[in-house]
Amino acid sequence: MSHASTVDIRNRAARRPAPGGEIDVLEHGREAAPAHGGGEEIPLFINHFYFYAVDRDFGPFFLKFGTYFPYNAKLCLNGHEYVKRQLTQRGIAYEALDNGILSCGDPRRVQALCDGLSAAKIEAFAILHAVLISDGGDE
Repeated sequence: MSHASTVDIRNRAARRPAPGGEIDVLEHGREAAPAHGGGEEIPLFINHFYFYAVDRDFGPFFLKFGTYFPYNAKLCLNGHEYVKRQLTQRGIAYEALDNGILSCGDPRRVQALCDGLSAAKIEAFAILHAVLISDGGDE
């Protein structure tokens, strides 16, 4: 994976529900006895930041960051796009579907590329792009 892989980063923000904590019900500004002996689970609506980009090796992806503790992050990418880009870079002919490959001149190579898309490779990709985004996209 090259370090100069991001060609475009677009930033969006949205308020989305996130897992809430258990809270005590407040009544007239002071704590009241909760209804079922415990606190009440409520959804929290917090800001999330979405960073959309296209990577030379992985294709389109986005990173989503929560702005409230525990500051969750989510990476969304498509393994089929990764394989298609790898085949194109290697000059291997294939017929693409929207979300897959219909046929290929070297099916064993396709399987090897799929097998090579490991958790470690995805983690390295996520870390690289989180750093690039935090630096404003400068490489």
